[in-house]
Amino acid sequence: MTVASFMDDIILLMIFLVIGFSIREIVKPLQKLYIPSSIIGGLIALILGQQVLGIIEIPETFNQLSGTFITIVMTALVFGISINKKRINAYLDFTLLMLITYGIQLLFGTVIGEALGKIWTNLPPAWGTLGVFAFFGGHGNSAVAGALYQELGVQDNLSMGMILATIGLISAIAVGMIIVNWGIRKGYANYLVDDEGQEILLGGVLSEDKQISIGNEKASSSAINSLALQFALLCVAIFIGDKIIDLLSMINEMFNKIPNMARGMIGAAILYNLMKAFKVDGYADKKTCSTISGFCLELIITSAIATLRLDFFSTYIVPIAIFSMANIILTLIISLFIGKKLCRIDWFEKVLLNFGQSTGNASTGLALVRSVDPDFKSTAAESTGVGSAVLVPLTGTLPAIVPIIAMQSITYVAGIGAAITLVAIILIVLFIRNNYR
Repeated sequence: MTVASFMDDIILLMIFLVIGFSIREIVKPLQKLYIPSSIIGGLIALILGQQVLGIIEIPETFNQLSGTFITIVMTALVFGISINKKRINAYLDFTLLMLITYGIQLLFGTVIGEALGKIWTNLPPAWGTLGVFAFFGGHGNSAVAGALYQELGVQDNLSMGMILATIGLISAIAVGMIIVNWGIRKGYANYLVDDEGQEILLGGVLSEDKQISIGNEKASSSAINSLALQFALLCVAIFIGDKIIDLLSMINEMFNKIPNMARGMIGAAILYNLMKAFKVDGYADKKTCSTISGFCLELIITSAIATLRLDFFSTYIVPIAIFSMANIILTLIISLFIGKKLCRIDWFEKVLLNFGQSTGNASTGLALVRSVDPDFKSTAAESTGVGSAVLVPLTGTLPAIVPIIAMQSITYVAGIGAAITLVAIILIVLFIRNNYR
């Protein structure tokens, strides 16, 4: 991607973001459904694009933007935060929620896939194992597992993985917004009210008493622009995280599996604590960093919705629909019932995040959280980066291992899923006993 094409992509995204915002301001029901402008703009782009009406062409480079900007989003969320016991518990509970979701998706996906294969005998072998990689891991993990299946002689599993991942993305938004509206009406969305307990305005220009600054200047403007300073600090944090992981990967290649967004979070934690140690942490402005994070997230959501793939639903539509519905319902049950019991801190936001990222990806999970936590005041967004980093030895290696095992015995794969689920249950019980007595 050249600088010129990057700017063209940003301009096009901004146009659709403004279109989405304008539609939301005019169509009042969209405001009452709490649908962000980025989702509306992304859907308009998808409909106008080559996959539907063909009026405009959505650049292929849109697909590259999410991976770039999600690193900035997660780095900005961590930078400027002091870790304490409450936050550690907030991270651990969500990590355990991710773990049990992963184990159950692997176990039941494998079993359901094999059961459906008895009815539709032309389904590719071991296709059910792709469920966890498609829903929990998204298109990236599906591509890894699918490509390995191709090398092992199962050609259709790569396309199957892409189909499931696409269904997951659509379901994450469609079902996720239903959960959002249910939770808001139940009073679970605590971050949709201001400090005086009044509901945040759904549309229109904010009154002067509600117009707040998007950041604070921490250095003289004659020295450096405040926004530039905060963005530079985030870039330094990402650089530090990258270099540390590069050094660690020289010791063990496993560290290469750590996702970029987690690297930025590691660098942010190190840089901010170094600044505190040298008593220069006053230069960090959490408010401005949150603004940068929110801006990048708008771009991620718009581009992700605009590039949803709609061209895979044909040959195996019935078993795929059954399989997808079963996985989505399972993930919803895990998120709502186990999530509420396990996550006492910001439980509703974490339920949304877990459902969104366990059926789509981190971006869709964050999109749902943004609907009820527009300023990311909850611990949910930070928790997904920590959880992803902790679980990377599992989630990063299984896509490259499971296909090999599945070709030997599908029962072994189900056994791995059962073992992960059992370990997660034990850890959850211990966590609840130690923290919620």
